[in-house]
Amino acid sequence: MRTFNLQQGKLKSMKNIIKSALLATLFCTSFSSMASSKMAKGTYVPVKGTVETFEVSDPSLGEAPEQLGTYKIELVNKDWKSLSGQERKTTRHKIKVEGLLVGKFNPMTGLASHKLVGEDRDYTLRSENDVLIPQSGDFFCSGGTPLVINEHINLVKGTGRYSNLHTGTIVLTGVVNNCPGTEGFGENNLKIVAHEGSVTFD
Repeated sequence: MRTFNLQQGKLKSMKNIIKSALLATLFCTSFSSMASSKMAKGTYVPVKGTVETFEVSDPSLGEAPEQLGTYKIELVNKDWKSLSGQERKTTRHKIKVEGLLVGKFNPMTGLASHKLVGEDRDYTLRSENDVLIPQSGDFFCSGGTPLVINEHINLVKGTGRYSNLHTGTIVLTGVVNNCPGTEGFGENNLKIVAHEGSVTFD
């Protein structure tokens, strides 16, 4: 009889463990489903982030400047406080985009363009007519010091999870090391200018 009671106790304990595991799984699944159902909607303001690239073009072959690298940018919904409870259920408060990018600069026009892909390959972003504004130095390193710039990235299109991107501008500041023979030559290290520019989704 004692053995039977022990077996019943073990069986009851196992049932409780299984029930707890099922409830935890259901909760996680429900939470994940709610999170994934939220979309970027409205206007978002950049709050922090970095863009780090390296020059990969070969001027001796007549190639235009081209950079490859990584980006990590965080944006916050500008109107979050004014959204209703129902709107918040379907709208993302923060957006964190991260992945790889390629940038090209046209010396003839002084404008650049970029293509960004998410690290999970679930979206792309594209910019055109990006403006580089020198703060010190110049595009030819004529003074022997790297170029310090502000850059306005003008987003024009998104695909995948950000296919509803309408328009946007992100402002960066940093150093473009375009001086041969100096340490870090070819490296471009930029950071987000917080609360400058915005990105709008339909």
